[in-house]
Amino acid sequence: MTSMDEQETTVSAGRTDGNVQIYTTNSVHLKKLRARADVTEQAGDETYGFFLVPSAIFDPLTGFHRAPVARTPEESEKLKERMRKAREAKIGKPQGE
Repeated sequence: MTSMDEQETTVSAGRTDGNVQIYTTNSVHLKKLRARADVTEQAGDETYGFFLVPSAIFDPLTGFHRAPVARTPEESEKLKERMRKAREAKIGKPQGE
């Protein structure tokens, strides 16, 4: 196993190929990338991995995109009400007054 000071992760992205390449010897990154179903491991062993990730789900500057959450209209209304109450509690008065 590579010492922690020598573990690294490199992310490369071209503009037109539609994939992001990730090379890592970081054991934490290696474990998390291998656990994802939407990532393809091209090569690797217990100490390193080379992965291809669709650029539609990964941005080199911000990482993996969060999947949109499907909510029913009722769930959306409950969340809006909860946020409204939180804002009122923070500023001490109802909005719009």
